[in-house]
Amino acid sequence: KDTARLKPVYSLAATDLEKEFEGNETASTQKYADKVLRVEGIVKEVVKDDKGFYTVVLGDTLSLSSVRCSIDSLHSKDVMEVKKGTTLAVKGICSGFNADEMLGSDVILIRSVVDLKN
Repeated sequence: KDTARLKPVYSLAATDLEKEFEGNETASTQKYADKVLRVEGIVKEVVKDDKGFYTVVLGDTLSLSSVRCSIDSLHSKDVMEVKKGTTLAVKGICSGFNADEMLGSDVILIRSVVDLKN
């Protein structure tokens, strides 16, 4: 299913989602895994890989931790013009958490789309 058509189960700030996972990864995984989330935050960067797939990184620009949103290839055009430092809402399916105290921890959203209904 196209994530753009799915209703989010939870809607929250990127920084709040990060803090929840960092505070209790097990409980947060049980709560959010495989659920559609709407996450809003400041765009830290937009990454295009060598295959042309986009990832939007949301969160506090002063923190190493972030929410990494892999953009559904059907919706790549929606992120081509997204600028670093702007506030953006993204819907995606939570697929996990990568904890790393040295490099910052990441909450991972897959099949993500820009939520144009801000």
